[in-house]
Amino acid sequence: MTPLTAMKELPKKSDFGPDDTLVIFGELFSRGYANGLVEAAEKKGMNIIYSTVGRRDTEGNLRPLTDVEHSEAHGGCNIINIPLEAGFDLQKEAHGQTPCDQLKDLKLKDWQTAQLNWESIEYACEASRRDFQMRVQQWVSELESKVDPSKKLVISHTMAGGVPRAKIIMPAMNRVFKGFGDRYASSEEFWKSDLGRFCEKNFLEVTAYTFDVLLQETQGLRKKFEIAGGQISYTAYGYHGTEILVDDHYQWQSYAPYLQGFAKIELENSCKKWWDKGVKSTVFNAPEILTNSSGVFLGIEVPLYPLLLSLKKEAKGVDKMQKLIADLLTYFVDDFSMNQLDDFVKSYFNSDVIQRWSIFEKWPQHNGPEQMNMIKKSSTELLSWQKNPKNPVTTPLSEIVFEACGQIMINEAGAPRKPIWWIGHDAVAQQKKAALLEC
Repeated sequence: MTPLTAMKELPKKSDFGPDDTLVIFGELFSRGYANGLVEAAEKKGMNIIYSTVGRRDTEGNLRPLTDVEHSEAHGGCNIINIPLEAGFDLQKEAHGQTPCDQLKDLKLKDWQTAQLNWESIEYACEASRRDFQMRVQQWVSELESKVDPSKKLVISHTMAGGVPRAKIIMPAMNRVFKGFGDRYASSEEFWKSDLGRFCEKNFLEVTAYTFDVLLQETQGLRKKFEIAGGQISYTAYGYHGTEILVDDHYQWQSYAPYLQGFAKIELENSCKKWWDKGVKSTVFNAPEILTNSSGVFLGIEVPLYPLLLSLKKEAKGVDKMQKLIADLLTYFVDDFSMNQLDDFVKSYFNSDVIQRWSIFEKWPQHNGPEQMNMIKKSSTELLSWQKNPKNPVTTPLSEIVFEACGQIMINEAGAPRKPIWWIGHDAVAQQKKAALLEC
């Protein structure tokens, strides 16, 4: 198990500049974690090279972006147009069928009893691995033609997810991630089912295996940079819970059930393996934010609210931080107070129920009915405090998190200190203060 290594001291500013390059290994989608990293690199004047996971044609075959899609992606900027989609769920096996085809006739009521052909799935998995490795080799070849080995290069792994694209999967996962009361479903029961085993295997392929292949296939590139006097470092996005401010001290908590967490642990293990070989690679376990993909988790936004308390703690004597907090408070109803939030945070995160689901050594934990009920009740209460529930404070708070994380990551990538970091709310608040003081 990886020990908790929370970042208590911000990294020194990196000296990246216009001669240096950030490469996104994956695809950049709107308002997610990686946007903050790109924005931080842009502020330093770095070159940005994007990638794509590609698209599927009408026959289900993976293809590069078309000219129109290319021009629409980030304004037609510099993209290595070789599909990096990973996972085996749509990989055709010997008889032309995909693993998802095994699930196409299943109904939601069948998720607990469905039986899959694992020999066929293993075949598809191995075939998809060979195909992905070949495409990464092509991607690396093109990357080599775009970078100067005497300069500095940061390659950011942004591959995550891997939910199998079969109709039954998301409804079943919604029961697990969002179910409460009569709609509660056990994540442990799901995880032990064939559908859960299918998900786990595909999560591992997308989140962890892709990182391993990236570092393996760029060994030659690292050698060229070493000979020419340049530098390569790698970043990756993890999630393994977050330290938040509760009763004026920082304590670790995490959303449960986070079934993708098993793949995140494997990502950490892969990163440590390469770090031990001398490769400067770091997984950053970032705080919870609200994105298009995280919205599937009931109450994922609850740990975002305590960020206000961390910002307040760092705001003493800093007018710009005081103004930031004042602006954030305008999202709340008129009779809201920070004391009200402080009381909620202490009551919720120190409650017996949430404490039972906040055991670091057992992460990722499966859910329980009383836990999901409490999450739902608390999420509803917090939303009722918003002046406009369709425009909650969690939106700007999420932006603060991914912007701060991006700045921290680009600075740490200049001189990496560890293979695994936890970015807590204290580091986010400190980084936000530092950014405001520079304005």
